[in-house]
Amino acid sequence: MNDSFAGGVRERRSDPVLGALVDVAIAYRDNLGVGVAAAFMRETRVPDAVAQRVLDRTAYQRTQVPRRRLPRPEGSPSGGFS
Repeated sequence: MNDSFAGGVRERRSDPVLGALVDVAIAYRDNLGVGVAAAFMRETRVPDAVAQRVLDRTAYQRTQVPRRRLPRPEGSPSGGFS
């Protein structure tokens, strides 16, 4: 099993794999119960501190709406055709 995401302290926002696992665990917690969510996180080796936040209901699923991008500064390339 690939443990590359399981080691060390990682922020959910900076680790897309861990973020996806947490989102699934939250859905399991809300729909199937805390026991199923806990088992899923153990099996996928979600760090204990993160798992505890999910089980304590202090972690919430991130919105699926993409983040708003900042406008490009004037004069920067747009990447479009000219």
